[in-house]
Amino acid sequence: MAGTSVRDLVIKDDDLVVGTHARGIWILDDITPLRQITTATANETAVLFKPQTAMRVRGNMNTDTPLH
Repeated sequence: MAGTSVRDLVIKDDDLVVGTHARGIWILDDITPLRQITTATANETAVLFKPQTAMRVRGNMNTDTPLH
């Protein structure tokens, strides 16, 4: 299996954004659990991490927009 060269790596808010040499972009959405890893949690068989606070957004009610 061939590897891909990573040219850019950025943490933006709670997302990890990776840019590759082949002009691909990968986004790992919500790295909150990664920030909660400690030495103690790494040695556990199973760990429940606290999820990020969720926000519920109502769908667009404007019928004259392309986002409907």
